[in-house]
Amino acid sequence: MRGRAPAAPLFTILSCIGEKSVKLSVMKRKSLPAVLLLAVLLLAAPVLYSQDSYSPSSEDVCDNVCFSRIDDGLFTCRQECRTSNSVKLPPGFDFLVKKVRERIQPPLLKSKTFTPAEPARGEQLKVRLTPAVNDVSVLADQTIKFLYTSDPPSKWLPLVPDFDPVAAVWDVSFTTPADSDILNTTVRIGDFDGNTYIEASCPLRDPNNTSDPCYFPLSDDESYEKMPEFHIDPALDLLSAKFGMDDRRFYFKVKTRGGIKKGKLIPKSAYYYMISLYDPDRPTGVDPYHRTSFVYYSPNFDPNSPCKALVRRGSKWVYDASPVRCRIENDTLTITVMRKTIGAPVSGLLTMYVATGVIYDEDNGIIVDYSPSTAVRIDGKPLKLK
Repeated sequence: MRGRAPAAPLFTILSCIGEKSVKLSVMKRKSLPAVLLLAVLLLAAPVLYSQDSYSPSSEDVCDNVCFSRIDDGLFTCRQECRTSNSVKLPPGFDFLVKKVRERIQPPLLKSKTFTPAEPARGEQLKVRLTPAVNDVSVLADQTIKFLYTSDPPSKWLPLVPDFDPVAAVWDVSFTTPADSDILNTTVRIGDFDGNTYIEASCPLRDPNNTSDPCYFPLSDDESYEKMPEFHIDPALDLLSAKFGMDDRRFYFKVKTRGGIKKGKLIPKSAYYYMISLYDPDRPTGVDPYHRTSFVYYSPNFDPNSPCKALVRRGSKWVYDASPVRCRIENDTLTITVMRKTIGAPVSGLLTMYVATGVIYDEDNGIIVDYSPSTAVRIDGKPLKLK
């Protein structure tokens, strides 16, 4: 995961040197000697864990105490439970929730308006895009594309909107298709750290077709391939992911550098490929697990149900394999989950990120890689043309 970490005390920065979030502002943007110097600083420092006072948590979930690794992954994690009744999520999941959900916020679009509101075919159409923040210094670091296609969706046509720094909005104009009654539109925004916003504005017609135009790219992740000092199994090196949906299911396609692998059963070192989803419309003060779900593939962690969802229903955490399906094709993993399992987000948005790692037992594991986060709007509608 690349990007600028938020301001933090020195001990927090030192404890995160091996991480790909400082990952890419520290490690991948520095020469090897600089990385080794940082590693020496880390080894010379006391053992300081990345779990700090910033991390609020659900009362019923075991905390993860995680510290950075010099090799094989980003963090080593172990469970630290407050009571014997505390729930143990797979090791590393709790840390990712607190680190990614709490600290890494993707760009968001507040509104998208059309003028005229009911355009005709072959008519000039103006679109105004209003971001969720109006800080020009923040928006200056963002890139944006507006894309449109007729119906059924085929090739998306990209346009680059003009930014109005006074109103803090983007505007774009174009002529609507003359041969279609329906206009599909989407917006993609990226920030300096690799986090993105995307609108999944049309349903998949063929979920098995990776080239279906209604598969939308999630945030890409930089590879470890050019970091030979970091010995990562290529099977856990995330490269890209796509998201699509139809009326019943969400679909995810995750690609790694070295194919999808199970890890080992004996001694156990079970590989996992996880997608975390949450509704970003969380009231201030509500704990970070509010409307959070996980779907993941880890056949050697639980051979009886290698592909499952982990969701919170009421006051209980539930592992449920029945709504989830997994399929592997070469270097790509496809995971699908019933939409009703995740639930309809109040905000119309689902924020998601992908992570890989290794589980040794229910208490210990490694976070190897995780992507920047993507806010996906799933309640968009096509525009009817007169």
